[in-house]
Amino acid sequence: MDTFSLAHLSDETLTHELRALGRQESAVTARLLARIAEFESRDLHAKAGYPSMVAYLMRTLSHLFDSEHAAFNRIHAARAARAYPVIFSMVAGGELSLTAVNLLAPHLTAKNAADLLTAATDKTKIQVQELIAARFPKPDVPTVIQPLTPAIPTTHSFQNESGDISAAMPAPRIAPLSAERVLLQVTVDRETHDLLQRVQSLLGRSGSSHVSGVLKGRCAAMRARSRRRSSPPRIGRNVERGGRNPTAATSRPR
Repeated sequence: MDTFSLAHLSDETLTHELRALGRQESAVTARLLARIAEFESRDLHAKAGYPSMVAYLMRTLSHLFDSEHAAFNRIHAARAARAYPVIFSMVAGGELSLTAVNLLAPHLTAKNAADLLTAATDKTKIQVQELIAARFPKPDVPTVIQPLTPAIPTTHSFQNESGDISAAMPAPRIAPLSAERVLLQVTVDRETHDLLQRVQSLLGRSGSSHVSGVLKGRCAAMRARSRRRSSPPRIGRNVERGGRNPTAATSRPR
């Protein structure tokens, strides 16, 4: 029977096996981190002639570490787990993801590790980011509006239907700074930029003329409009006291 043909499995069996394999992968990941940490502590990559653990992993385990980013993420997590061994068991049990470990690592100390790791248990990436922002708030970043430097076309650039090379626009960035403040970085077209400046000019020096104020005001207006559209019509809102509707037609007996 084909190992990867699963049409014969019942829904219950498929669900059970999916969860079981997920648990196994968590356990294997933790074991891999432990071995990376020990391997690096013995300096075995240098003895094998490699300048770094990143280079060693990318060369000898390229099917797992096909980029510096992938290799460094696991090395960084392994170092954190070596410093705070409870991380190994939490990763093995599926309580912490590699992403969570790497986000938490710069903030862990002997005093806060137990509390911070417990607070991050079973949290998603954005939830861990919000936890860190609440515990370690950062100041607001300055508002900056500037043109992007045009990308230099390469032989690997893709062309649209008109034959023009289209530079990929950077993905928006949203990151919590503190419990109540969020960093927003977004790329807009020239028309949107000009509209934003026009609105700011119309608002003058009021606090709402700041970019964040313009966005907040516009979002609030759109939410209010959406609520009005989705709200069911009021029945009998023109009914006068006493139960009579002055706009309703009155039927008279013939």
